[in-house]
Amino acid sequence: MLLVVVVLTLVPGMQGSTMTPLTCPKSCYSGSCLNGSCVCDHGWVGERCQHCQGRFKITERSGSLTDGPVNYKYKTKCTWLIEGQPNSVLRLRFSHFATECSWDHMYVYDGDSIFSPLIAVFSGLMVPENMGNESAPEVATTSGYALLHFFSDAAYNLTGFNIIYSMNSCPQNCSGHGRCVGVSPGTASSSQVYCECEEFWKGEACQIPYCSDHCGSPDHGHCDLTGGKQCVCNDSWQGPDCSLPVPSADAFWELPGVTRSALSLGRASHQAVVHRGLMWVVGGYAFNYSDYYMLLNYDLSSRTWDVVPVSNGPLHRYGHSLALHQDDIYMFGGKLEVGAADITDELWRFNIPRRVWTPLRPVPGPLCPLEGHSAHVVTREDGQHVMLVFFGYSPVYSYLSEVQEYLIGQSSWQVLTTRGALVQGGYGHSSVYDEASGCVFLHGGYKALGSNKYGLVDHMYRYHVHTRTWWILKESGLARHLHSMALLSGTLLVFGGNTHNDTSLSNGAKCFSADFLAYDIACDEWTVLPRPALLQDVQCYGHSAVVSNGSVRMYIFGGFSGVILNKVLAYTPPSCVVFSDPLRCATAGPGVRCHWVQGACVTWHPLLHDLSSPATFCPPKQVSTDEQCYPLADCGSCTSSTHGCQWCEERRCISAHIGQGVVTVPEQTGAGVPQTGHLQELLPQPSLSVGGAAEAVPGRTRRTMPKKRRNDKNISKANETVEETADASDEDANSGDANSEDANSGDANSGDANSGDANVYLAAQQGKLLESISSLTKELLDFKRDIKHELGEFKEEMRKTMKDDLKEFKEETLQNLDTQNANIAEAQSRISDLETSCFEMKEALLSTIKQNNEMHDKIVDLESRGRRNNLRIYGVAEEKEGKSVADFVTELLRAHIKLPDGVQLQIQRAHRALIPKPAPTVAPRSIIVNFLQFQVKELVLKKAWQQKIEIDGKRLYFDNDYASDTMEKRKAYGPIKAALKERGVRFQTPFTKMRVFWDSGLRIYNSADEAAQDLIRRGFKLTWTKRADRRRAAEERLEELMPWRRVGGGDGVGQRARDRLEEFRRQACEEGWVHVEEVCLQINSSKDSYDNAQHFCKNQGGNMASLLTAAHVSYILDQLGKAQLHSKKLSPWVGLRKINVSYWGWEDMSAFTNSSLRWLPGEPNDSGFCAYMDKAEVSSLKAKPCTASTDGFICEEPAGRVERPAARPCRLPCSHRTSCRNCTSQPMECMWCGSTQRCVETAAYVVSFPYGQCLEWQTQDCQAETCWGLHSCSECLERVECGWCGDPSKTGRGVCMEGSDRGPMKPLPSSRQRPLGPQTLRGRDMGLDHSLCAADRGFSWAFIQCPACQCNGHSQCVDSSVCERCENSTSGPHCESCVPGYYGDPTNGRTCHACQCNNHANVCHANTGKCHCTTKGIRGDQCQLCDSENRYQGNPLRGTCYYNLLIDYQFTFSLLQDDDRYYTAINFMATPEQATKNLDMSINASNNFNLNISWSLSSTAGIISEEELFLISRTNIREHRDSFSCDSFNFRLHHNVTFYIHLSNFSWPIKIQIAFSQHNSIMDLVQFFITFFSCFLSLLLGAAVLWKIKQTCWASRRREQLVRERQQMASRPFASVAVALEVGEDQAEVQGVPRPVAVEPCWGSRVGVLTLLLYMPRLPSRISPPGQSGLALVSALVDTSLQRSMEFKDRGLGLKQRKHTIHHQGTCV
Repeated sequence: MLLVVVVLTLVPGMQGSTMTPLTCPKSCYSGSCLNGSCVCDHGWVGERCQHCQGRFKITERSGSLTDGPVNYKYKTKCTWLIEGQPNSVLRLRFSHFATECSWDHMYVYDGDSIFSPLIAVFSGLMVPENMGNESAPEVATTSGYALLHFFSDAAYNLTGFNIIYSMNSCPQNCSGHGRCVGVSPGTASSSQVYCECEEFWKGEACQIPYCSDHCGSPDHGHCDLTGGKQCVCNDSWQGPDCSLPVPSADAFWELPGVTRSALSLGRASHQAVVHRGLMWVVGGYAFNYSDYYMLLNYDLSSRTWDVVPVSNGPLHRYGHSLALHQDDIYMFGGKLEVGAADITDELWRFNIPRRVWTPLRPVPGPLCPLEGHSAHVVTREDGQHVMLVFFGYSPVYSYLSEVQEYLIGQSSWQVLTTRGALVQGGYGHSSVYDEASGCVFLHGGYKALGSNKYGLVDHMYRYHVHTRTWWILKESGLARHLHSMALLSGTLLVFGGNTHNDTSLSNGAKCFSADFLAYDIACDEWTVLPRPALLQDVQCYGHSAVVSNGSVRMYIFGGFSGVILNKVLAYTPPSCVVFSDPLRCATAGPGVRCHWVQGACVTWHPLLHDLSSPATFCPPKQVSTDEQCYPLADCGSCTSSTHGCQWCEERRCISAHIGQGVVTVPEQTGAGVPQTGHLQELLPQPSLSVGGAAEAVPGRTRRTMPKKRRNDKNISKANETVEETADASDEDANSGDANSEDANSGDANSGDANSGDANVYLAAQQGKLLESISSLTKELLDFKRDIKHELGEFKEEMRKTMKDDLKEFKEETLQNLDTQNANIAEAQSRISDLETSCFEMKEALLSTIKQNNEMHDKIVDLESRGRRNNLRIYGVAEEKEGKSVADFVTELLRAHIKLPDGVQLQIQRAHRALIPKPAPTVAPRSIIVNFLQFQVKELVLKKAWQQKIEIDGKRLYFDNDYASDTMEKRKAYGPIKAALKERGVRFQTPFTKMRVFWDSGLRIYNSADEAAQDLIRRGFKLTWTKRADRRRAAEERLEELMPWRRVGGGDGVGQRARDRLEEFRRQACEEGWVHVEEVCLQINSSKDSYDNAQHFCKNQGGNMASLLTAAHVSYILDQLGKAQLHSKKLSPWVGLRKINVSYWGWEDMSAFTNSSLRWLPGEPNDSGFCAYMDKAEVSSLKAKPCTASTDGFICEEPAGRVERPAARPCRLPCSHRTSCRNCTSQPMECMWCGSTQRCVETAAYVVSFPYGQCLEWQTQDCQAETCWGLHSCSECLERVECGWCGDPSKTGRGVCMEGSDRGPMKPLPSSRQRPLGPQTLRGRDMGLDHSLCAADRGFSWAFIQCPACQCNGHSQCVDSSVCERCENSTSGPHCESCVPGYYGDPTNGRTCHACQCNNHANVCHANTGKCHCTTKGIRGDQCQLCDSENRYQGNPLRGTCYYNLLIDYQFTFSLLQDDDRYYTAINFMATPEQATKNLDMSINASNNFNLNISWSLSSTAGIISEEELFLISRTNIREHRDSFSCDSFNFRLHHNVTFYIHLSNFSWPIKIQIAFSQHNSIMDLVQFFITFFSCFLSLLLGAAVLWKIKQTCWASRRREQLVRERQQMASRPFASVAVALEVGEDQAEVQGVPRPVAVEPCWGSRVGVLTLLLYMPRLPSRISPPGQSGLALVSALVDTSLQRSMEFKDRGLGLKQRKHTIHHQGTCV
């Protein structure tokens, strides 16, 4: 038995690789793991399927949805459709929401498409204001559907959102204060599910408490259970629960109970005013305008709303301004919500009693249309009532800083000139007008900040109406816009607003806030007040705030917080009368400013204080810093601010608290609020003193009165009297108070009074009164006498003054009359000169017209002469001529016309008329044939007229080639010929005349008008309009404009005009150029090639001359003739080149017509590609290779170069751009919103769509404007408003159209115009129309997800989604692109087109079809041109293009750029220059290539490839060298021998070097050695001379250096050194190197003079000998570079590094 043992060996790792599947490194959130990567479910993208991007449909009764577990991605577009039962309620609750404010939005629609009503737009960070409030916002839909669409831009991505939804559930789950009653949610209609609230709770969600603590019943109030379930307070109590007394020291908020109404009250960016207890609300933004009313009013006392239906009123708008004047409301500007949503400048007036709107059309009108501005009606100093409009945004002028004034009485606008600070205007600020102080306060707004930055600001301004002066006040530190501000209790109360500024700084700040701020006008201070203590979130922006007529309560209405609000909030501030002592009165607040006056606490009023500085009771302001003042960059802003700044001489603003150098100047007029005025006279006057300094007294301000009038003393006395009287009044008041208390107590104790004592008292008082009356009478009589005396003096003074004034007036009048007489005489003289000038100009113009007519006749004659050798053939079908028109015409004429023996046709050229090729249904173009001899042409024409020539059954007509003017005159005979043919009358039309053979004889007509008039007289029915004579018309028109006649005198007719005309002509060209007609010409006599001449002309700013007119040719011939007379022959190049084998064209790309210039016999030759003038006596041309040289060339440039260039056109405003393409043409300038079809400024996007009106915006990559312009299902479903209708082929073809989940939609024909928005299409309502995509005809509708088969109609699908085989030249997984060699857009069944590249490219651009030419030197979209500017020539239509090489030069071609990657071939051509030398060639490249070399006897440049003769062919080489013998190719006989080199099949990148040369074969060795040694000896001699010169220079430099050092040593400065010597003590011997007293360094610090103090020998007693000091000064020249001590080095380094800073104390203002 054989046992076989099989051993299985497992390779390590093999088991794991075959059995264990790969796992994903991270979990897949919304997908599955397949082969180690996440495969995402529909609508999810990302590495871990963590981002939503698509559409979802949810049918569960409850659930949740989110954008993903992480931050959403850039450019996210997600849509969720929640489908419930019909007409059921779907409640959406946002448990988390954080997006970028104002840029990333979540839209909620009550339906299954965006054409359904929009109910919410959420953006920003939504967090409840109070923890006790509802935890998250909740919205509900009632249609049974809910469509949610989220869009984010490409800037910031935040955490996103989580949304919980449920069907037919109670709102907010009844807030925990009730129970949800009804049948099971989701099984019945929503009306059967509701909240049953607990006691003392009300509202739809039981979220509103009522009657807390039973309203303090019975003392404070009672609970009204029958009406609105609220507290009804007694007269002495107030507040939501009647817990606050009247008056109260506490402020409180409340939500007034409002009777429910079916009206659409909610709105934002509206305006409101209060008139007689009614709050009038006008305009505003709303999501839906179906039940919207433009005008509402709210009764503040009864708390009821009323709609004001008005016909023929203004259109819906928001962002406008509102101002109240008496019984009229003025509305200005705003953004219209109907049509194109344009900003308007309309001004409307609404009369409240009559309730009528009236449009006003003032003249002049306002500055521009505005939105986001504010307006107030004020009274000027002259008593006129005007409306002031502040700031705003204009789509043309951007953010305005101007103040506009509307005069109500005159109905006109003007822009005011203001003083003081330079303020910056913006959009969405708030403003309040204080009538008492005459000031307007403005706060916040959205503004442009400069340097392409924009955002919110917290600027605070004050504008004084009478002085038109701006002041900058303290900033709040909390920027915002679209907020409200009201003046209440002496403070400005600011509420709410959009506080999001910059996402990068705010970390997703809330779009809408409930901030409550107070600005103290008296102290210029800001305070943050507690937010409203309500059980509901009240954050919003775009609301309005008004103050009741009694100025005791502020009302806030409407606004936006993701939904449009319709709430009314009421705020009641503390009452000042509650505070009974001065200390509590002064410290009342915040939010109220109280003032203690005459024993009582009252509300502070701006009239009591000058606003230019804080009030006396204010706490000391914090000392300002330079950082606060530096931003104020002008003197006006610096000195007109409350920051405490001053303007310095250095033109900068610094803090005013710098101690020294400050110069105090008087306050400028109008820099602040006026010190006195009629309003201040109504209040108790402050104390006045005459000393010049203000003295502070508690509760008062002493000020200096200016001494300007003659009665200053009397005024001073009066002021003193007023001061004493005021003081006495205060004392009397105080004593009166005390006496009144005593009197009261006395009245209580004494009940009976002695009547006798009373009579005595009355008698005494009566006597005093009589004495006072007598004294007063005496004073009045004295006053009367004084007045009479003063009136007499005044009368006499007035008589004298008037007499003097009349005398001065008489003298001034006579002087003015003399001046006027002189002016009249001067005017008469000027008029006379003007008439003379006009007459001369008229004569000159008539002469010019005559000359022009003569020139025109000459031009026509010259043109006719240029065409005299031509004839035209009419009737030859297009493409009949084949490749050569000349050959076709020759064969045609030889076949049909028999010429005499010996007569040759000699056709020079033939071509079609130079007009675009006509359509097949239009008559073909004529053929123009040019004969060498005129007689032959005439003979051919005569023969052709004598017989009938036909081709393919169609007759051909032959005629002369007339000039254009002649053809126009001949065409005028057309109707006349037709009339004569009807009658059978014979006629002929030789040139511009007409011969008619009447029965009475022959008659010749000179014009069509003459012939027509004669035919009409003969009874022909001919309708004829006489043709205008242009020559005569010009003269008649001149007579009408200048009916002057010369009276006499003059210095030659038109001499002055001709001189000026000649001067203009001289100035029209630069120096060295000559003005000829419309161009400037210059003849250069240099001998050069055509290419070099062309470069020279371009460097001069012109080009080679195109001699198009006879005047040009005549001028050139004249100049050439003059040069020939001076024995200087010129044959200059002209700007005429050969374009292809049969076409010559000028440099300006116009055709060469042979009208003024002619070729000499035998020209142009085959080798010539450029033309030059050969003979000056005739207008003759010859051709020559462009590389050859000739004597001279002609340049031209446009005339008028000295004129100033045209001004740069203004930039088109973004609002005027009507398409995405021109809107986004300039980056970072404009933004295009496709849903609203609007273009807006980048700096104004936030203010243009403050409520998320733009669903999606673009700054580049524009898309189709409508759904119909999208051609694939994937693109279609990226647009939230679109759906895809697939055709019955099931291959991916279909149509994109507007629709919903239920089917396609179209505009309703009977719908009225609606405001433009995302829920409408061009402002029209939409309705379902299933016939657009009928299922019974095989069409299928897709709204959530595209069909599985997406082959764009070019293939069937296998496995339902895989394209089987792409046809129609398409490729790709979905047959979405064209195969190589084709271009186009094959999506949705469209076709691909083959690339049209003339066999010079294999591929082209996939979209545009532009060919990628494979041969270097061929260019054009279809590879149809040669790059002639870079020396390539040829004809790529019939051959190829060659680079024209020069002999004895080496050329390098580096094909290294990305644009060169398609090149695989390059061609060269070279022509020998010397007939007796061989032509050597060398070529090498960095890559392998194929080489083909051919030659030809003529340089046709590859146009006729058959003429090239094959020489060499090599493949896959890198270099090649060869030599062409001059004898073998017979260079002497064949002057135009040309060699062609073809390089092909090389790869990119490549570098090619090629050279052709002609030189002797054997080098002369003797000449070589002689040249070599001559050069060597010359170099050797030159080197020796240079060495000798160098040595001499160095020696001289050393001598100069030595002399300079000696001079420095001799002239070194002397200095004193203080030396302290110790006397009487033994001095130790100095060890080491002694320390010098001084060191004077010399040049270069290499040497120096060292100075030492040296003790001289002394006596044993240590005393110096008599007559000696014992000291000696020793100097020595030492080397300091190595021997300097470190001490001196450090000291020198310190001196070098020392900085001297000079501080200059400036003088400040």
